[in-house]
Amino acid sequence: MTGVPARDGVIGSLWSSEPDAPSVQLLEWLFVTEDHGAAEVVAGLYDGRQRAPRRAVSGQELLLATRVLRIRLESTSSVTGCPALEREGEAIRASKPLLKVIFRFVEAPDIGGVQFTCAFGRFEGAQEAVSTAASMESVQWELRLQRKILTTRTGMAVSYSRPLLAIA
Repeated sequence: MTGVPARDGVIGSLWSSEPDAPSVQLLEWLFVTEDHGAAEVVAGLYDGRQRAPRRAVSGQELLLATRVLRIRLESTSSVTGCPALEREGEAIRASKPLLKVIFRFVEAPDIGGVQFTCAFGRFEGAQEAVSTAASMESVQWELRLQRKILTTRTGMAVSYSRPLLAIA
């Protein structure tokens, strides 16, 4: 089904923030892949629409209309630090611990694995995922992009998105 060989079985990545600006949270999931077949399947399942590629990533970029993805975890790992993002020749590194999740979409497991990496502090349910994933391979999970709205002391409403991983 896929056109580009998967690296370690991973055919794409999922982002909750801009790949070239991690502090900029997205209101929709961003799916990035170089596999045209996988892009078509994901676009069809989650009403994805293509956007112009950014500099930090290669391949097709799809913004997904859904905020809830049903997944099956393949692996989770916690990592200290982050692969450097290149921005105009300057390496930028995050110093917070990260959770790296490899999963398959429940609705399309045959397209291959998808990688999602996020800072533990921004990822609700991260600790539960790491501690229970190994013993719960057949369990369905939901990966949600949860919108939070706060009111500042001056009365201004501020909203942001935060990923949440929970057992479905």
